[in-house]
Amino acid sequence: MVGVAFVLVLIQEAVSLRLGTIAPHDYFSPTVQAPTALGAFVLTFILVSPSARVRILILGLGIEGARILLQVATGRPLLNLVLFPGFGLGVASWGYLAWEVLATRGAERQRNIDLLAAALAFPLGNLLMWPSVFGSIPFLPVLFDGVLLRLDATLGFQPAAAVGALFREVPPLFALHLFVYVQLPLAMCVIAGLEARSGRRLGIGLIPVSLAAAGIGYAFYLAVPAVGPRPVFGDGFAEAMRGLAVMPAEPVVNTTHPRNVMPSMHVTWALLILLAARLHGRRVLIGAALFALGTALATLGLGEHYFVDLVVALPLVLLMRGLGANGLAMARGERWGAVALGVALLAGWALIGRGVIDPTTRAGLAPMLMAATAFACIAAERTLFRAERGLRAAPALPIRVPVGRLG
Repeated sequence: MVGVAFVLVLIQEAVSLRLGTIAPHDYFSPTVQAPTALGAFVLTFILVSPSARVRILILGLGIEGARILLQVATGRPLLNLVLFPGFGLGVASWGYLAWEVLATRGAERQRNIDLLAAALAFPLGNLLMWPSVFGSIPFLPVLFDGVLLRLDATLGFQPAAAVGALFREVPPLFALHLFVYVQLPLAMCVIAGLEARSGRRLGIGLIPVSLAAAGIGYAFYLAVPAVGPRPVFGDGFAEAMRGLAVMPAEPVVNTTHPRNVMPSMHVTWALLILLAARLHGRRVLIGAALFALGTALATLGLGEHYFVDLVVALPLVLLMRGLGANGLAMARGERWGAVALGVALLAGWALIGRGVIDPTTRAGLAPMLMAATAFACIAAERTLFRAERGLRAAPALPIRVPVGRLG
């Protein structure tokens, strides 16, 4: 799997250079990869032995210390180190796991390979996803931000403007939610580590279903290209959008920002984390719920998304839950029903997002559709979850490492 991913990264590098767009090598910086590195460290820390944890910590803190000294010596701001910590810890984890792969044999080596592959999933996914999103910009010049803004306006206010104004008035809230927003890999790796350690998981597991969701979300970005409030209105988007019901000029044409708005993948992943957390105790569930709430607020308050983007994340979550519920036969109504409903709702919202269907022409229709989407998705997922709970849990994949046995 890792080898295939590296080949795909090389192909993406060649294609991006040919198109003149952002390439994977642009994402090799410690700041950009720090969230994925910190997530890899947490995943590794959960699954290796206590002695291995000490070795990784010593090496990782040494690398992180060198990073801090380099930042100070070059006169660069230290804020990035506060908001994006942990790169050294991640490098230490990857290095330790690579060494263990070379130093072990048999079943132990396979376990090390599985863990290394999982720890590399996020940085490699980062290198593949973002250049792909940026590479689509020249082919998607016309955007549908105007449609999404009108849909939000039917709520009687602009949610992104309201949360954005709050963040502007209370800077610590802005900093907190920015940190939450970029630490998605960390939260995901915590749950993935608990899945691997306990053997309790939903369907195929959090990491595989999240990677698959990214592919479907990317396809949706191509279907409904939009850039979000901040790229359209600038850093003062909260003031510019307040009370706005129609985009000042349509269609919006913007060639500098990625088309990654509908659905919100951050909210999609945060909800998948929340659903997976149900199997790991009340404290984990509460933490996941707070993280999901913080992520939702961050997507709005940072100007990355419209509220309707968060709504459309729900059918994508439902679709992924249905596709990933491999413990149930597809013939079971709970599973194919979730898949069918997710596909139908995504298709419907794609037509709405492109303006083919316009629910804003009737008062109250758009909010009603948003509420109905949320209700239907929650009900279908609960039905699917009840069916899954009746089955014996399968071992977590792709990592098969009991805690304390590795290293």
